[in-house]
Amino acid sequence: MIQQITHIRVNNSDKTSTESILEVKLASGETRPIKTVIQYLSMGKKYFYFASQAEATFIEAVYPIYKGAYIRSCDYDGVHDNLMTLPHF
Repeated sequence: MIQQITHIRVNNSDKTSTESILEVKLASGETRPIKTVIQYLSMGKKYFYFASQAEATFIEAVYPIYKGAYIRSCDYDGVHDNLMTLPHF
């Protein structure tokens, strides 16, 4: 199952890193906490979003050893993640 992310909710203290995303809003209007999104990604479900370009960008889960899991764009270049350009809710 593939679902589109349309909005993100971030921690007020950090609005530049995808590690600060707490919750996402889907095109269906449903919201999901990041822990649930990460669980679904590990089960093979897919999420994507549209940045400024018309091309879909898929999301992946990251599991660092030293801190909690988070999500980011599959095409993250190490500098800026376009996932953070989505509207906030």
